[in-house]
Amino acid sequence: MTLTTISMHHDLLKRKMNMKLAKSISMSFAAVVLSAASMLPAAAQTDSGAAVAAVGKERDGQHDFDFELGSWKIHLKRRLNPLTGSDKWVEFDGTSVTRKVWDGRSQVEEFETDGAGGHIEGMTVRLYNPKTHQWSLYWANSKNGTMEPPQVGQFNNGIGQFDAMDTLDGKAILERFLWSKTDSSMPHFEQSFSADGGKTWEVNWITDQTRVASTENAPPPAQPQPDASIAAVVDREITNAETQIVEVAEAMPKEKFDFSPESLNVSTGDYKGVRTFALEVKHIAASNYAIWRPLTGENFPKDFLGGNGPENLKTKAEIIQFLKGSFALGHRGAATLTTENFLQSPEGSKSTRLRLAQFAVEHAYDHYGQMVEYLRMNGIIPPASRQKSD
Repeated sequence: MTLTTISMHHDLLKRKMNMKLAKSISMSFAAVVLSAASMLPAAAQTDSGAAVAAVGKERDGQHDFDFELGSWKIHLKRRLNPLTGSDKWVEFDGTSVTRKVWDGRSQVEEFETDGAGGHIEGMTVRLYNPKTHQWSLYWANSKNGTMEPPQVGQFNNGIGQFDAMDTLDGKAILERFLWSKTDSSMPHFEQSFSADGGKTWEVNWITDQTRVASTENAPPPAQPQPDASIAAVVDREITNAETQIVEVAEAMPKEKFDFSPESLNVSTGDYKGVRTFALEVKHIAASNYAIWRPLTGENFPKDFLGGNGPENLKTKAEIIQFLKGSFALGHRGAATLTTENFLQSPEGSKSTRLRLAQFAVEHAYDHYGQMVEYLRMNGIIPPASRQKSD
């Protein structure tokens, strides 16, 4: 993937945040999720996998989350407007039920709360990686249906620490989960954010649990249908990316589809050879076809897969149709995900099905940022910004 100079500031920020995050996480993020629905390319996993395995090989953490099995009453506190100096909190209550799958190597927690945001249902999926001896935590709620970036970590001396990179109000931050009192009937959970690379942390979410039934007596959730949930959450991610990227593509006038910053002759930057707007759109679509094709096993012309797509697609209408077709493939791919196969690798790929489904979305968003810059350079307000200002 080639990034233009336009997004170098964004790439630099990510590298800085990654370096600081590495100080608080004992191994690389790519290797941590090697076989547990990782979001990064397989090559990165291979490079650091041996080192990660060496760190965690002496401790088997497969049963670290056994304390969560069963039914709970939960009391929650949430800080309003985190990282703004606000000390206003809201409190509310809810319930949760956690059950194990894969003989305890994974867990599914379903929860319900009634608070300031109304009635919310959600799901947390915890995946244990026997190679790294670490857990990856994924969660989504019914309010937005979005799978959040995974928290990755493990328990040491009774404290569970799980870290991730995220964004808040468009700015990169570090996010940390801490579990404590897990040997009691009232486990304690805190979520914290850091905007300075981990130098300081602000707690913004606190959950205290009270067990209401033993693991053996915990009633199973009524018809949870986990297969549909996994497919639906991933499909929502694809829909969100598709909506924003197609809107930006349609916002650029057809006579500007061949625009690139090279034509501006800007003296402060080297834009020689960067992609035109049309090639940005075609590159996203071609990459979608290449990444998602293994999920469905469909056959496409060779020039659909990767690079900049078919050379004969020249007009705005043709290019946008190519883009929409690639996202249609993504929806078909998401529909194939089940609890039985989402951590398996499809034929012809070393990556898990879930990683393929998610990685195409991440790649598309990388180039979405460049497309937005191209609109701005032509005096066009991106659709997402217009909606926020209305």
